[in-house]
This record gives sequence, structure tokens and C-alpha cells, in this order.
Amino acid sequence: DVWYSPCVNANPPEIRIKRMENSNLKITRISEPTVFNDKNCVDVHFSIFSKFASENAWTKTEEVHPMRHFSSEEIRNFAEQVGFKFLASEEFGSGLAPSNDTWGVCFVFKK
Repeated sequence: DVWYSPCVNANPPEIRIKRMENSNLKITRISEPTVFNDKNCVDVHFSIFSKFASENAWTKTEEVHPMRHFSSEEIRNFAEQVGFKFLASEEFGSGLAPSNDTWGVCFVFKK
């Protein structure tokens, strides 16, 4: 499964904040994308803040996830170059046809 270029181009990644907590731990994750349209890449910079209930201070962790998105044509070309035959593509997890709103697409090939 891959990030699907038609969706990434139609719905560019944006800054997101996710907060989670339970009785022992609070976590806040900030995702900040940097889009490189000429390379079909997105660097997602994560800032993760965590705090245990027993502590007074927050801890910050940072990491960058370089992501590459692909079109159907690219994936098919790469696969055919190494002898794979295309069988199917679908939205990851649902089985629906890929669209401009489908972030994750699963491609199925046969050797």
C-alpha cells in the first residue's frame, strides 16, 4: 500500500494536532508537512509532547518521516520492469476503487 498521488495532489497534507490521554499519560502530536511537488515527496515533521501524571514536566520528541506518493502508472511501470503482472488496486482497508479522496491505495501484483 502507498500514498496515492491523485489524492495527495487534490488534498495536500496540512498541519494536524492529535491529543490523546488516559489516567497515566497525556500525549500531543503535531504533524507539520513539507511538500516537494517536483519529487512526489512529503516530509512529515512530528513533534510529540508527552507527560506522565506523576511528573510535572513535558517531554518533547521530534522526528521526520519522509514519504513518497505514487500514481497508478508509476507503480505499474515499476512492477512491470521487474516482471510483475498487475492484478488489482483498491482503497486500503475498504476495497473501494481509488479516487482523489483515497490516501492509501493497495496494489496487487503477481510474479
